[in-house]
Amino acid sequence: MKTYGFKLTLSIVSIFFSLVAMAQSVEPNDKVKAAFTAEELATFTPERIDYLNFYVENAFTIHAAGKTTEGTPLLSSTANNAKSITAGADGLNILLYTIQPLEFDSQFYIIDGTEQVLQVFSQSRINTLYERFKINRAKLEKNKKK
Repeated sequence: MKTYGFKLTLSIVSIFFSLVAMAQSVEPNDKVKAAFTAEELATFTPERIDYLNFYVENAFTIHAAGKTTEGTPLLSSTANNAKSITAGADGLNILLYTIQPLEFDSQFYIIDGTEQVLQVFSQSRINTLYERFKINRAKLEKNKKK
């Protein structure tokens, strides 16, 4: 029983130090850089940049539009006019839109000029996905050191 507690403590400490090391060297990806000025980015903590890097790639999914898209808003209706918008499955930068995830519900938008729908996950789902991502990343870092 004591061995299990020691191993658990050691694992938690290892994960903590991996996250601290990672957080000190986080660089914003291209989508995050496109959404914020250099001055704004300079004020962000490494944790905030890490979250935004995750968010721009994982806060949504794109799928084929179904038959019941009537009443679904166009994605362009949420465009932040101060930024240039490029959409498409690979190039979509969700930070260039005024979309704020709802706490518990997904949101849906038709991507202009396509037969695709953007589904923005709820904030609670995004948070869960991000926590899982951090745990899995720490496990990978731990395995690299072995």
